[in-house]
Amino acid sequence: VFFGTIINAAYGIANQITTQINFFSGTAQGTTSPQITKSEGFGDRKRTIRLSFFSSKIGFFLLAIIAIPTIFELKPLLTIWLKNVPDYTVIFCTLILISKVIEQLTSGLNTTFLAFGNIKYYQIVTGTLTILNLPFAYFLLSYGFSAYTVLYFCIFIEIIIGISRLFFLRLLGGVHISNSINELIGKEFLMMAPALILCSMIFYFIEESIFRIIFMYSISSISFILCFYFLSINTDERKTISNILSSLKEKITRKKIS
Repeated sequence: VFFGTIINAAYGIANQITTQINFFSGTAQGTTSPQITKSEGFGDRKRTIRLSFFSSKIGFFLLAIIAIPTIFELKPLLTIWLKNVPDYTVIFCTLILISKVIEQLTSGLNTTFLAFGNIKYYQIVTGTLTILNLPFAYFLLSYGFSAYTVLYFCIFIEIIIGISRLFFLRLLGGVHISNSINELIGKEFLMMAPALILCSMIFYFIEESIFRIIFMYSISSISFILCFYFLSINTDERKTISNILSSLKEKITRKKIS
């Protein structure tokens, strides 16, 4: 309605990139969903909460490990891929990725609320907040704001939705908000902060090149893996990861034999 085909194409490209980056995160969380539902069905609320925290952490890890260095290297990556990059593509991609990273901080709690069964008010609140993106986008653009301001509002909405999830976890699951913030937000930022600092240093002190892209992804990945394993997850969660890796190894071995 407000802009031409170029800006809409840029927005489409940004969504396409974000969808691909978000794929692994969504797949990983899908593997933990049955266990969360099963635990709640057996009345093991502690395990349900523990698994929901783990689901958020691993989902955040798999998204952020790709998204963070990509945000820094969007311009050269898009130039390699598209040659002629449409206006606004870089800022659209950046803001959408930031929005997804914020969403992923607490997204693992969604399955937990479904397992609880009492989701009426949770869905009303989060659904209403999400729908607000449309009228506010129209309002902002009607008053002449830039196209990307819509995505700033989207980021704001994701922050509010994340906060509301913590309140509903307190209301429905009896988990204190301070515990949720420490176990989720705190541990996830511990995981991300070193990589964010390293990526910033590489971006500002090394000239743009293929070498910088490879170096940034390599250093960032190592940082994320180490911080995830040693700072973000606890002993039980490490055992869960070991079991998942062992299961995958067995499946691969069976396929090779057959």
